[in-house]
Amino acid sequence: MKTLLILSLFSFLFNLHTNSQDFEVSPVLLNFTALPGDIQQYEVRVKNHASTINSFKVEITDYIIDVNGNKLIMPKNTTRNSCAGWLSVEPQVFELVPNSDGIFKVTISVPEGVMESRWCELSVLSVKERTSFEADISMAASIVLSGGIILKVYQTPKGLDDKKIVAKSIIEQESDLEGNRYLSVMIENTGVVITDCKIYIVAANIDNMEEFNLEPVFLTMMPGTTRTIVMKIPRNVLLPGTYDLSVMVDYGKKFPLAGTRLKGNFIVLP
Repeated sequence: MKTLLILSLFSFLFNLHTNSQDFEVSPVLLNFTALPGDIQQYEVRVKNHASTINSFKVEITDYIIDVNGNKLIMPKNTTRNSCAGWLSVEPQVFELVPNSDGIFKVTISVPEGVMESRWCELSVLSVKERTSFEADISMAASIVLSGGIILKVYQTPKGLDDKKIVAKSIIEQESDLEGNRYLSVMIENTGVVITDCKIYIVAANIDNMEEFNLEPVFLTMMPGTTRTIVMKIPRNVLLPGTYDLSVMVDYGKKFPLAGTRLKGNFIVLP
C-alpha cells in the first residue's frame, strides 16, 4: 500500500526562498526521497508582495546539463532521467491578493522498480491577463508571462547510496594577462545518485614536500553526466618552485576520494 509523506516547508532544512520581481517562493529545492511505489508531497508557499492581485501558473519542465555546465530546457517527459511524469501540482493556477500568501502542493508518485535518481524543474510564473482591447491591438494571446522563479525537483529513493565519481583528466590552459593560471578538469558521475562534490587542487612542492590545498569548487553531478570545469590558480598563491598537481573530488565521508594528476611538473617562476 502506498504511503503518503508530507514534507513540510517549515522545516529549517528546506527553509530556502528566493525573490523575483514582486513575489517570493519557498522552498526552491524539492528533494524527494520516495521509495518505489510510494508517494511524497511538498507544500510550497508563494507570497505576493505586489500592491495588486497577482495570478500565478506552475509549469513542469525537463532539462539537461551539457559538459560545460550549460542548461538546456526541454519539454516535459522528454529526457531519460525525468521525473516530470510522476509529479502532480495542485492547484496549477491560482490568484493572490496584495501582501498575501498561498500554498500549492507538489506530489510525486514513484513507479515500482525504479531505484535511481531522477530530476526535473518547476517554474512558478507570474501571469498578467490582457484586456480585450490590448489583445485585439497586439493580435497575441490574452495571457502573458511576466517573470518566474525556478524550483529544482530531485528524487532519490531513501537509502540509495550507489555513488561513484571519476576524475578523468586534468589539462593546463592558457594563463590570463594578470598571470593567473587555469586547469581544465573533467569529472564523470558513473553512479545512479545525484551527488554533491567538493573539488579542489592539491599542489605538492617536489623540493620540500609541502602540500597546499587550493580553494575548492562545489558542484552537483547528475548520474550519467560528464562535466568539464575550469579551476583557477591565482597568481602568487603558490611560492616559486616545482609542484606535482592533483585534482581531488570529495563526494562523501563513506567514499574514497576521486583524483587525477597533471602530467608533468607544474613550475612556478619567481
